[in-house]
Amino acid sequence: MSEITNRHDTLAKACRLPCNQKTLIAMKPKSTPTILEKGLPLKTDKSEMLAPPHAWPWRIENNLLEVTPCIYQLERTHIVIADLSAPVICGRVCEFARVHSLDAKWSQAEPNKLHCSSPEQVELVIRVWRSEKVVGGIIVEAKRWKGDCYDAHKLKYLLFKSLQLKKQKFQEARRSNTDRSINDYTNTNVSNKKVQNPTVNLSWITDVTQTIEAATKLMCSRSTEDIVSGLKLMDFLTDPTHVKPGISLFASNLIWKGIDPRKRTKLRATDILRNYVLDSSCNTIVHFWAVRTLGNVFLHMCKKEDLFQKQAMEEWNQMIPILIDDMINVKGNPHTACYAIRCLRRLIMAKLAFNEKEKGKVFSDEEKRRLRVNIGKVVAYGKELNANIEQEAMKLLSTLLK
Repeated sequence: MSEITNRHDTLAKACRLPCNQKTLIAMKPKSTPTILEKGLPLKTDKSEMLAPPHAWPWRIENNLLEVTPCIYQLERTHIVIADLSAPVICGRVCEFARVHSLDAKWSQAEPNKLHCSSPEQVELVIRVWRSEKVVGGIIVEAKRWKGDCYDAHKLKYLLFKSLQLKKQKFQEARRSNTDRSINDYTNTNVSNKKVQNPTVNLSWITDVTQTIEAATKLMCSRSTEDIVSGLKLMDFLTDPTHVKPGISLFASNLIWKGIDPRKRTKLRATDILRNYVLDSSCNTIVHFWAVRTLGNVFLHMCKKEDLFQKQAMEEWNQMIPILIDDMINVKGNPHTACYAIRCLRRLIMAKLAFNEKEKGKVFSDEEKRRLRVNIGKVVAYGKELNANIEQEAMKLLSTLLK
């Protein structure tokens, strides 16, 4: 009976306390934070956390970091960062992925792991760990999961360089990277300089046609690896940043017309590339490289009005709905969407140049309205996760407004 009376007296005294004292009693912590128990400092600097224009999708707190397991082998090129907290490090990694157009994926099962893939099919696995040797240190490692060794090394070097920058320098680098794109294959020299007539130099015409024939044989193979190798060869041959502008113009002209100048026969490579774009059942990697190659072809054709033919223009028009569908599916496959937007923009520029003679419209008013709505959604996605997609979508929008 006495115990019950004592409890009632305690409750009565608590009820007679002022409101501010009740609040202080309720807010008083019962134990010390777990971060201090693990030896990690409490870092409350939010100068970088407020700067990005988007919410960082991948984020891990300091108290959730784990020590590397005893049987786990760290990457030899890992780095240890002691002056940044885990959320800031995750934010810089996400900003790096956005600027360099990396498709990033993660899961709640492994919060310290981020899987990134580049448009060149280079895949990196980034992990963060808590360091036992350095007080407050965080280990960052990036392992190559798939793709070319040199491209993976270049991405790792740029990633670690951005993580080790000071706050002021990192913000300046981020501002300078907003208008830069490492995957932009638009060569300004092609439009500013006059390209030499490719028929003047007859020494390499045979080499170009033989290379196209070799790539065509690979593209007709049953093996996906051979098909991708042939498409990569065609992409290299039509890209003005990889070969001389005259060579890329000549190869693009052959693909556009679909005629072999030596044998005076139809060029199979043109139909194969078009079918790989139009066929929805083909492999996604094959579709990606076909869209990328034709984007290089349309880059030259939008500046050569004398090469346009009405029959050829109608054949290429079949690709427009497929490219729009690829653009809308930006969340499912962002790399293909980026090059589909670029290919669509250059094809529209070719149609605009062609329709100046025919005095026709490229799109109706209703089609333009629907396309602008879809482009707005793509721009919103690009601002948050992919800088290249944002830039290409804005260029496409400006092309439609002409």
